[in-house]
Amino acid sequence: RELGLLPIETAADRGIVTRLGALAAGRPRLAADPVGHSVWIRDRKKIRELLDAGNAFADHRSKLSTVLSAAAWREDLSRVRRALARRGDSIFRWFYSDYRMAVREMKSVCTGELPRGAADRIAILDALAEAKSAREQLERYSEVGHAAFGSFWQAEESEWPHLDAIYDWASSCDDLDSEGRLRSSLARHPHPEQIAQMARRLEELLAAHFDNLRNILTEKLELDLLRAFDVDDLLDIRFTDLLDRVHAWCAEPARLDEWVRFRKGDVQLRRYGLAALADKLASGEIPPHQGIDVFNYAYNEALIRKAWAGQRDLSTFEGGRHNKLVRRFRSLDLERIRLARAEVAAAHHRRIPRGITDSGQIGVLVR
Repeated sequence: RELGLLPIETAADRGIVTRLGALAAGRPRLAADPVGHSVWIRDRKKIRELLDAGNAFADHRSKLSTVLSAAAWREDLSRVRRALARRGDSIFRWFYSDYRMAVREMKSVCTGELPRGAADRIAILDALAEAKSAREQLERYSEVGHAAFGSFWQAEESEWPHLDAIYDWASSCDDLDSEGRLRSSLARHPHPEQIAQMARRLEELLAAHFDNLRNILTEKLELDLLRAFDVDDLLDIRFTDLLDRVHAWCAEPARLDEWVRFRKGDVQLRRYGLAALADKLASGEIPPHQGIDVFNYAYNEALIRKAWAGQRDLSTFEGGRHNKLVRRFRSLDLERIRLARAEVAAAHHRRIPRGITDSGQIGVLVR
């Protein structure tokens, strides 16, 4: 934190420790205050342009040092370049005074034999023009260079590979901390090798503890990381979340038996193809006391669906309509019973003799 880095929150962040150690161990020779200057945040683009110009200037100067004299760097040879470009390929070029003048001037600034081809001569002049342009840019950005590199800034005489190394190192620091605190702290630290040693030691400790943690959580406890911590990889578990969970486990050791029973039931449910039910029970979407009812409902639903698949007419069966039909049948049946009784009574009534007589069996009954 003192170096400007955010706290390491997960095992995946140990890569930050590795990079920190590499930055501390690989810190180039630098002036501490300039590298901590705000110019690295405010004018980073100008610093890069400055280094590009410096490298271009150094490259051109190295190549031209055996071709052109010091006078060439002071002279304006643009007129020479135009004449060579306009007349150099013409078979009548020597008849033009501007071409002859251009050849004389170029010979005067060359340290050796003048190239024969016009293209080669023009290439030398173009390289010289680019070198002069780069030097002008170095002069324009001189204040930026001094602010960024301090005493290591020597204008066109600067040691460009060294300045490039400082730039790359500072950029790597800012990749870890965009506000520049890490760069400033590492630049000012009197013993960066100590930081590198501590980083290596911390990385070793993190690696060792991570291996132990993986062995305990994923192999011994067979912990489902996605359900326990909502992560797919052990590397992504926040240390604070893990610490809170361990404290909770230690605070309620009696619930271990409850967990063992739950785990056993969960495994059995999944083994029997009831992973969906197991997931809902584990997430709390289905309360434990409703688990049996939900299972029975699902089981019976599966049975009825199987029956529907074998008897398509069952799929159109409606319980409400069926119950209504049963009630209607019962009502009609009762009415039919009452009607039958009435029919029997009416038939009996029709058979009763009408009138009184003294003869026959009826007469005997009457007497």
